Amino acid sequence: LSNAIEGYISTRSNFLTDTLFLKAIKLYQENIYQAVNIPDDITARANLGLAGLLTCLGLNASELGITAAISFVLSSKFRIHKSLSASVLLPHVLDFNITAVPAKLVNIAEALGENIANLSTVEAALKAVENIRKMILKLQLPVRLEEFELNKDDLITIADDARKLDIFNYIPRSCSSEELYEILISSY
Repeated sequence: LSNAIEGYISTRSNFLTDTLFLKAIKLYQENIYQAVNIPDDITARANLGLAGLLTCLGLNASELGITAAISFVLSSKFRIHKSLSASVLLPHVLDFNITAVPAKLVNIAEALGENIANLSTVEAALKAVENIRKMILKLQLPVRLEEFELNKDDLITIADDARKLDIFNYIPRSCSSEELYEILISSY
């Protein structure tokens, strides 16, 4: 889900990738709880697999973002699984990007099944972030970086290392190492 969202808000996205990512986001939303709660539900698991395929196809022409960059560093340096760190980071990264891509976040909210009728663009965009936060809590995923027993002093190095990745050439809003550090602090 994180990869689909970041690919969708990337500056490299286009009509085709947007279509793939939004369908993937919708499939994740419609099937994740069923697949987690009833692991034998082959249909839900197949739909999650299809969502993953659509995400991979979209990423061939688009690019990941800040969540992935930080997660790569956390995985390589601290052996924290990318999926778990992404659950912590994604809402904070979306908060950071809300002013850069509000219309895309509105589309994400719709794909996540949010009722956004009669809401302003910003209110509807916030619904996407709120939905993701609720999903993370409902799935009992980590919500703070401190849950991984990271030392707060490591956050500066993590920000500096992540900022060196080429991913930052395609994010919707420029992000300095200092701003990246602030995202890490807010998610700590």
